Amino acid sequence: MTKKKLAIGSLFEIPAPDGRSGYGQILVPGKLLYVVIFERLYRGGPPPCNELTRAALLIGWTMDALIYHGRWKIVGTCPIPSGLPFPNYKLNIGSDIVITDYTGKVLRVARDDEANSLNFRSVVSPIVFQDSLLAHHGMSNLQMLDKLSVEQVRRQCIVPCRISGDGK
Repeated sequence: MTKKKLAIGSLFEIPAPDGRSGYGQILVPGKLLYVVIFERLYRGGPPPCNELTRAALLIGWTMDALIYHGRWKIVGTCPIPSGLPFPNYKLNIGSDIVITDYTGKVLRVARDDEANSLNFRSVVSPIVFQDSLLAHHGMSNLQMLDKLSVEQVRRQCIVPCRISGDGK
């Protein structure tokens, strides 16, 4: 198999068992992908970008396994929607807990309340994103993984962090 060219804004299609599809978008390409999964399911291909990107459901770090193996197909590109969080994380360095930006760049030592409220950066299997989307639509016995919800990730922005569309 050849490696797929993945870029900022690439849209991928997530199949649902009822014949509809959900869509996700690559926000940060690389060895790991920072992706957003949109809420609605559609028949007959992706809708126009301004409709598709209106409601973000899930966001987080994952891998390209389902894209690489053709289960998620790249179907186009759209501009990155505004308002998506690029959160802060905590990281243990020696005896300190520090705050990082979404890329892992250390910003500063965390206060106790920040260390207690921030998550460690984690990478989730792409099938967890797919199962969470399907669970949201009642098509899976699994529960949606709450830590991937856009609202939950937005709470991880405790120091000035990047929000898509803010020009940073």
